Amino acid sequence: AKRTKRYTEDDWKRIKAEQAAIHEDAAAAMTAGKKPADREVMDIAERHRLSIDRWFYPCSTAMHCGLASLYESDSRFAVGSKTVLGADKKIAVKAFVALQQ
Repeated sequence: AKRTKRYTEDDWKRIKAEQAAIHEDAAAAMTAGKKPADREVMDIAERHRLSIDRWFYPCSTAMHCGLASLYESDSRFAVGSKTVLGADKKIAVKAFVALQQ
């Protein structure tokens, strides 16, 4: 909350654009049949982690893995993660985990 309090309207536009690009790239990778351990998918997952880290809160690879488990198991994350990660969020979750290894 401390970080986001100081964000301007332009900051929010940048955040939304950055996240939209990540989500579009993730959707394209999934559509292309990429596997979670493919370098391209792992790079997208890393961009996702770094975006969270840059704009919202410190997000280590371990924390990112924890988020992945929330995306799968916690209904409060289900709607948002489906929108963010696409209908097949399992590939993104597996990529988060692959980054941790």
